[in-house]
Amino acid sequence: MYLKYQLFLVSSLFLFVFFATTLPASPKHKWLRNMKTALHIANKENKALIVDFYVPWCPYCAKLQKEIYPSKKLQAQIKNFVRVRINAEKQPSLAKRYDANAYPTIVLLNSNGDKLDTIQGFVSAPVLKNRLTQALNTMSLYNSMISDLNANPKNILNNYEGGEYYFRIENYQKAHHYFLMTVKKQSNPHKKLSRNKKSKRKKAMYNLAVCSMHLDKYARAVSEWNSYLSKNNSQKNTKAYISARYYRGLSNFYRGNKKRAQGDLVYASKYLEDIEERKMAEMILEMIF
Repeated sequence: MYLKYQLFLVSSLFLFVFFATTLPASPKHKWLRNMKTALHIANKENKALIVDFYVPWCPYCAKLQKEIYPSKKLQAQIKNFVRVRINAEKQPSLAKRYDANAYPTIVLLNSNGDKLDTIQGFVSAPVLKNRLTQALNTMSLYNSMISDLNANPKNILNNYEGGEYYFRIENYQKAHHYFLMTVKKQSNPHKKLSRNKKSKRKKAMYNLAVCSMHLDKYARAVSEWNSYLSKNNSQKNTKAYISARYYRGLSNFYRGNKKRAQGDLVYASKYLEDIEERKMAEMILEMIF
């Protein structure tokens, strides 16, 4: 899979603030209050986590705890999670770390503390059930990936799988690491690679640069795009090659090298299939000129 660099992701949430409401603990579920303890238990038991960020004056936070979490529709999923409630007013640094700036905010983590999903605002039981199921499926992929990597940490396919997993949960630093491991030379350079491994290595080179862009490391991204494009110079008509030229143009633009960006963006504005990306290339060219 060739991954994408997402531009200008904006989400809006309308919250209503009311007067203080007490938050009764659900009698059906045990909720921890200490994040460190919850992470320790999750890691020890290899379980995912539900982190419920609330504030005392939020009625929807109370409604989640009183009506939604105890719902019979959720029990098959929720039993597989370690659950912890965090008062964001008492632990603002923890709330900031997980981008909990509206309430309620539910953060789903894997057993290693990596973010799987974030849900802001009140959510119904059926919707929450679906999100919990998705998180558990992603957790299953994580367990499979870790098992494969432990068995063969230098395997190209295993490292590529790790890169895709961490990209999916937006941990671009770890995704970059595993894609880099995918493209590194083998200890035995004379050993021929299978077609599948060659394909994964090629895609990893592309995805490596996408990760660098997400991390705002544009100089590194330019270097990685240069490597990808030089090795795929014979495939100029492919969608991946055209997108790589576009992304290299963006990387040069964001690092302040408008002159180098210009050629790639002109090329991209002519050949990109994605209408929104083509408009973006044209808009940046107008800014350059």
